[in-house]
Amino acid sequence: MRRPTKTAPPRGFKKLACKYCGSICERVDSNADAITCFRCVNKMMRGEVLELPETETKTKKKSKK
Repeated sequence: MRRPTKTAPPRGFKKLACKYCGSICERVDSNADAITCFRCVNKMMRGEVLELPETETKTKKKSKK
């Protein structure tokens, strides 16, 4: 009789874009909302100032009529 094979539990990883430069980072924990890639972290450690890109939702103002 054959033993049932154990399947590995699904890994909790996903892909996310860096919040500064937009490059795709792999193997990010599934609970993470945002990530900073190693390149941007390196730039920040050297003293460079990185700015978050503005999104359309923040720049658009709703007009009330």
